[in-house]
Amino acid sequence: MRGHDRINRCLPDELLIEIFRRLHDSKPSRDACSLVCKRWLNLECLSRSTLHIGASGCPDHFLGRITRRFVNVKTVHIDERLSLPIQFGCYVGDPGLAAVGQCCKWLEDLNLRFCEGLTDAGVIELALGCGKSLNTLGVAACAKITDISLEAVGLHCKSLETLSLDSEYVSDKGMLAVAKGCPLLKVLKIQCVNVTDEALAVVGTCCLSLEFLALYSLQKFTDKGLRAIGSGCKKLKNLTLSDCYFLSDKGLEAIATGCKELTHLEVNGCHNIGTLGLESIGKYCQQLTELALLFCQKIGNKALLEVGRGCNKLQALHLVDCSSIGDEGICGIARGCRNLKKLHIRRCYEVLTLSQLVLVLHILPN
Repeated sequence: MRGHDRINRCLPDELLIEIFRRLHDSKPSRDACSLVCKRWLNLECLSRSTLHIGASGCPDHFLGRITRRFVNVKTVHIDERLSLPIQFGCYVGDPGLAAVGQCCKWLEDLNLRFCEGLTDAGVIELALGCGKSLNTLGVAACAKITDISLEAVGLHCKSLETLSLDSEYVSDKGMLAVAKGCPLLKVLKIQCVNVTDEALAVVGTCCLSLEFLALYSLQKFTDKGLRAIGSGCKKLKNLTLSDCYFLSDKGLEAIATGCKELTHLEVNGCHNIGTLGLESIGKYCQQLTELALLFCQKIGNKALLEVGRGCNKLQALHLVDCSSIGDEGICGIARGCRNLKKLHIRRCYEVLTLSQLVLVLHILPN
């Protein structure tokens, strides 16, 4: 090509950018392309859609420079514990996040993990800068991000569809702001010990498009909150309940009767949910395709018999440490769920041995 730069003469910028985009963020390939010439370097920067930011000696200065260079990014992951070949101390602060808001006007996806230097001020600046385009927000282990940040999200991020929160510093106040300000919310994952039924009640009232809900270790959450979800979120398809100790059969019954489009259900370590709650799922949730029961000691055979009768679309069943489930329940699933493709059983000692179980599944009549 020396002396005959035919590619650069023939290919317009738009076509080269499209070629770079088809590299699907493969870093080695993109880096190689950016070294060809200055034109390719500039165009490759414009084509980048995702940034993973982990370590830097001067994080805010670094983040400001990188966001000014890659102005069309839609996804930014900032994780101070991201593994890199050479690890420096990294404490991205408010100026760095503010630079993202100022430069990345098309930002859709922001994930913040272990960002110990960030405060509410940085999140507010980001929401002001690119809140209109933000679609997905994840915050985990960021000790200085509080309800004030979520109030800014609720005020400026009207198009938000996915929110994932893992925080000891977020309470009902922040969740209420998001629920009221982000009516398009479809995915909500919460691990916040200070969130209560009050917040979930507003989610059930305002977030009518909710399809995916995951609740982890909520110690102040009871059946009242779950009843609000069942009453309002009719589009709910995927529900995970993990270590929510104050939920009972009544809460699950409210989901079953209200959310009949449910396709995926996981109950993990919710020790007060028993047979009656899951029986209601079998009666009313006929679209169920995947069911996972983990450490559910109070759920017995009658529950699986009802699932077998009512959920003939079930394709996957996961059972772990369910001591009250035995052969009778598994046979009920085998008879009724002919579309079953995955069956995982661990430490359910009332169930037959694997070889006997396979035999039973094959000889049961149609």
